[in-house]
Amino acid sequence: MWHKLIPKVCRKLEELGVKYHADASSSLFVSGFCFEMEDFDVTVEWGSIERVRHSFINENPTDIRGCNPRQFTFNIKEHKIDVMSYESDTGIGPGSERQIVSFSGVEIWTKKPSFYLDRMRKDHPIRKEALQYFKVNNARQ
Repeated sequence: MWHKLIPKVCRKLEELGVKYHADASSSLFVSGFCFEMEDFDVTVEWGSIERVRHSFINENPTDIRGCNPRQFTFNIKEHKIDVMSYESDTGIGPGSERQIVSFSGVEIWTKKPSFYLDRMRKDHPIRKEALQYFKVNNARQ
């Protein structure tokens, strides 16, 4: 189901003109590493979270909470979407940390896998397999 939902969410963000990227372990998933994802993490540019929440109003999103990040969640067909925005010049970090990937035939923005892998906690259950996957995958390029 993620292969249908993620492009749908990202298309809506693009229609809104909101810069975004798949974040955290979701960046690994959209970059080709398959695992059982609990939720889709997406970060949007600073100053847009209210507009983004309103665009998903039919999905009954939670209230926006927190300050850095500001965030809200909603569900589509029992799949949780976690939308965040960090207070900074862009809210999504520098362009050097992001890239476009093809996911389910759609180009979407994602944080580079190396960004998350470098910050992933040592005891994360998918860390070893993810490091191996991206080591082999990057060696082929």
